[in-house]
Amino acid sequence: MEGNFTLDSSMLLAGLAILPVFAWFALRRMTLKLFLFGSLLLLVFSRGTLELLGISTLLTRVGAEALVLACFILVILMSGSPRKRLPGLYSMSAFVCVALLTLLFNEIKPTMVLLFFRDYLFTIMFFYAAINASFNDHEVRVIGKVLVFLFLSQIAANIIKVFVLGDIVEPYIGTMANLGGSLTIIFAMVGSVVSIALYLNTRKYRYVIVLIGFIAFSIIGGKRAALVYIPLIYLVLLARYQLQSGVKLGALFKQGALFVLVTLVFVYISLRLMPSLNPEREVWGTFDIEYAMDYGTRYVTTGSGAIATIGRAEAPAYLFSRVASDSYLHLFIGYGAGHLIKSRFNPLLVRTGDQSELSKELYGVGYGARTAFLQLFLQVGIVGVFFYLALWVRIFKVEFRFQRRRLSRAEANLGSLVILGVSVVFLIDFFTYSVVFVQLGPVSLATAMIVSLSRHKALIDRRGVLPAARLQ
Repeated sequence: MEGNFTLDSSMLLAGLAILPVFAWFALRRMTLKLFLFGSLLLLVFSRGTLELLGISTLLTRVGAEALVLACFILVILMSGSPRKRLPGLYSMSAFVCVALLTLLFNEIKPTMVLLFFRDYLFTIMFFYAAINASFNDHEVRVIGKVLVFLFLSQIAANIIKVFVLGDIVEPYIGTMANLGGSLTIIFAMVGSVVSIALYLNTRKYRYVIVLIGFIAFSIIGGKRAALVYIPLIYLVLLARYQLQSGVKLGALFKQGALFVLVTLVFVYISLRLMPSLNPEREVWGTFDIEYAMDYGTRYVTTGSGAIATIGRAEAPAYLFSRVASDSYLHLFIGYGAGHLIKSRFNPLLVRTGDQSELSKELYGVGYGARTAFLQLFLQVGIVGVFFYLALWVRIFKVEFRFQRRRLSRAEANLGSLVILGVSVVFLIDFFTYSVVFVQLGPVSLATAMIVSLSRHKALIDRRGVLPAARLQ
C-alpha cells in the first residue's frame, strides 16, 4: 500500500501540466455559457488528477453530469431560438423505447434502465447542447484555445509520466484518468484527426509536430492499436482532401511520401519502446517485426496474446451464435438494458464481485466484449444497436452537410475533414475497441465542442487557419 501511495503521489506531478490551462481560463472575460462549457471541459480533462488528490470518482462524475445538464437546459430549454437542431431525435426515441421494452421480457430493475440511459444518453445531450449553442466570437476563441491547451497539456502530462515512472505503461492517462487504457488511443486518434486536417489545409509542419506528439502519447500509454489506426485515419483524410480540393499528383506524391516516412518511424519506435512488442519485453528492446506481428495476431484473437481467452476479433461471432441459439427474442432486444452497467446498484455485479469480468461471468466473454457494439447488443439486442448507431450517424451526417452548405469553401473543407475524421474514430471505437467515445468523458465532450466550433466563422481566418490552434 505504501508503494502505491508513493506512486500515486508522484503521479500528481503530471497535474502540473493542466494547471496553466485552469489559470488562463480563469483570467478570461466570463459569460454564463462560457463558464459552463469551459468548466465542464476542465473537469473531465482533470478527473484523474482530482481523484489522486482524494476526490471520489462518484463526485467528479456527478459534477460532470450536472454541468452537462446545465449546458443542455441553458441552450435547449432556455434559449430564445425557436428552432433547435436535434438530429437523430426519432432514432433516440426508438432506442429509448427498445430499452424500456426490455423491462417486460427480462428481470431488470427500472433503476438499472435509468443507469443505462445515464451511460449512453448523456453524451448525446451534450452534443445537442454543443451544436445548438450560439457562441459569440469571444466565446468561440476562448473555448477553442481551451481545447487546444487541454489537448497539448495531455501530451505534456504523459511526458512527465515517463520521467516519473521510467517505463511505458497504460495507467495514468495524462491528467484525464488513472485507469482504463482505451482512453489513450481514442484520445490520440481524435487529436490526430484535428492535426492532420489542419496540416492538409495549411501545409504548416507545426501540425505534423503536434501529430507526432499524439503518436508519442499513444506510445507512452502502451497502446499498440495506434500502429494501425492512426495511419488509417491519415489515409482516409488524405483521400477525402484530394477529392474536395482536386487531385494533384505532385501534392499526392508528397503527402504519400510523408505518410510512409512518418509511419515507418512510428512503427520502428513503437516496436522498440513497447515491451510487449519485442522479444526481450523491455523498453528499447530488439526490433523484430515478425515477433510483433505474431503478438498482435494473438492479442486480437485472445485478448492477451498469451492466455486462451476470447478477444475482440472472435467475440462478435461467438456472442451472436450464443445469443441466437438461446432465443431470437434476446437476439433482437437483448437481455435487458442496464444489466451490464458497472454500478453498486447492479445485483449481478454485487453477486460476481468483479465489474471488469461481469460479461465473462454471464456469457463467457470478458475482454473481448468491451466494445460499445457488444455491450449494447447484449443489453438491447440488434434492434437497439441499430437505432443507437442510426442516432450517431444522423448527428455526424447533418453536421457534415451543414459544413458543406453554410460555410465558405476553405471553412467547409476544414470542418468536413474534421467531422469525417471523428466519424471514423467513432466507428473504430464503437465496433472494435471500447465504449470511450459513446460515454461521458474527455473524448466525447471534446469532440462535441470541436464539431460545434467548426461551424463558427470566428474560429477560421481568411487563410482557412484556426487562430485558436496556432502554436507560435
